[in-house]
Amino acid sequence: MSSLPPKPDFAAIEAAAPKGGGRRMVTLTLIGNLVHCWSNNESLFIYILMLLMETDEATAAIVFATLNTTRARIDLIERLAKIKVGDKQMEKKLDDIVDSTTARACVTNSTTACMCSTSGARSPTQTICGCRR
Repeated sequence: MSSLPPKPDFAAIEAAAPKGGGRRMVTLTLIGNLVHCWSNNESLFIYILMLLMETDEATAAIVFATLNTTRARIDLIERLAKIKVGDKQMEKKLDDIVDSTTARACVTNSTTACMCSTSGARSPTQTICGCRR
C-alpha cells in the first residue's frame, strides 16, 4: 500500500519565501522575456501564411490565432508549402525557418513547463526540463 509524503511545513515555506524573492523575480522575469520574444518571433508566421495563402494580413492572422499550437501552425505551413512553393531554394529556406522554429519551440516549452526541485530550505536546487523531439 502506498502512503503520501508528510505534510509540508507551510509556515516554514512561507517564512523562507521573502529570502528568495529577489532570485525568484529575476528567474520569472527572464522566463517572461523569453515568452515575449518567442511570441514576437512566432507571429512572423502570419506573414509566411499570408504569402502561402495569397491573402491579406488580417485573414492570415485569424488563421494563425485559430491554430493554437506552434506544431499546428508549422504543419499548415509545411502543407501549404508543398502545394504552393515550386522553387527548391525557397523550399530550403522555408525548411530552415521551420527547423529553427521547432528547435526554439522546444527550448521555450521546456523552460516554461519545467519543474524545480528544492532543498530542505526551499531554495531551488535543480531544474528538471525535458524536450521531446
